[in-house]
Amino acid sequence: MEKTEFFRNLKLSIASMGGIGFSPYAPGTLGSIAAVPLILVLSNHHWWYIFIIVTLFVVGTAVGNEAEIIYHEKDPSWVVIDETVGMLIAFFLVPVSWISIIVGFILFRLIDISKVFPLKALEDVPGGLGIMLDDAVGGIMVNIILNVILSL
Repeated sequence: MEKTEFFRNLKLSIASMGGIGFSPYAPGTLGSIAAVPLILVLSNHHWWYIFIIVTLFVVGTAVGNEAEIIYHEKDPSWVVIDETVGMLIAFFLVPVSWISIIVGFILFRLIDISKVFPLKALEDVPGGLGIMLDDAVGGIMVNIILNVILSL
């Protein structure tokens, strides 16, 4: 395998979270579910949690750019690293239980799919940044909602 082909495939693998995004059924939902093991492992390790979110956001922006260039398509549906990052943000400093994960997952998918304000505008930002921003802000919205629900 040629070196450039290897790096191209590596970037596509990262963007699709190891190929999850190429599922013919609900790739965004599967990309969101991919975050759950990370949430469970990182929930009590706040500095690592922040590091992983920031790293995946930066890497996701770069590989999102590459995906758009390679496929000549805005925000390809198989790029799901953004959903994974959005879910991670949704659960940062949120008490983790199976109930909070289920509620947060449903909220995140509803907000992500409906593209409530300002997510649609953020999705229009060009390149990988646009791919990542709408899900990151969606994750912030869910985080706020979860914290309000859990404080009641």
